[in-house]
Amino acid sequence: GGGGGGGGGGGGGGGRDALAVRLSHLEKMRRLYWTHSRVCDPDGMHFMAAVYCMLRSSPVTTDAGASGLHVALPESAMELCRSKLAVSCEVFASPWNTYFGRFCSERVDLDAPFGSMGSFFSFFPKSGSFTAHPPSSTSLLVRSSQHILSLLETAEEEGNALSFLGVGPDWKTPEPWGMTLLVRSPFLQEGGDVSVSASDCVG
Repeated sequence: GGGGGGGGGGGGGGGRDALAVRLSHLEKMRRLYWTHSRVCDPDGMHFMAAVYCMLRSSPVTTDAGASGLHVALPESAMELCRSKLAVSCEVFASPWNTYFGRFCSERVDLDAPFGSMGSFFSFFPKSGSFTAHPPSSTSLLVRSSQHILSLLETAEEEGNALSFLGVGPDWKTPEPWGMTLLVRSPFLQEGGDVSVSASDCVG
C-alpha cells in the first residue's frame, strides 16, 4: 500500500523508547481511529498504542515487495476527484496520506484501526469510484493495472458501475507497461485524461 511520511523516529535516554510525530498528524490519526475503532475501543484507551505500533513498524514496502516512491496528491486535487468523479476511496494509501479516510494498504494489521481495508490485491469491489495511485514501481504498476482491468471486466459482466481514476508517473521513455495496459484498455473513457492545473493544486 501507499507510503507517507507521517512521523519520525527518535530515541529517548534511560531505556525509554520515544517517537516524534507532528501534532496535526496525530490529530488526523485520532479522527480516523474514532471513526473506525470506536465500537471496539469507545474510550480510545488503545489509540496511542496503535499509533506507536504503526510508527515503530518497519519501513513501508509495496505489495510487489520493492520500495517505491509514493507521493500523495494535493488535497485540492483529491477534492476534485470527489466532486467531479464521485471518488470516495483510495486503493493505495496509508493512514498518514489518506484523504477519504477509507483506503487499501499492505499493512492491514497496523492500519485497520485507522480505516484500512487491507491490500488492494485482496479487494474486490463490485461498484463505486476509486483512485489508484500506486508507488512508482514498474512491477507494481503492472500488477495493479491487471487487477483493475479484471475488476472492470467483472463489473461489466454483472452490469455494475465501477470506475478507477489511475494516477501514475509521467514516464515517457519507455512508457511503463502497466500504464500502457490502462491506456489501451477498452474501458478507458474517451477523453479520459483529467488535467489538474497548477492553480488547482495550490493548497
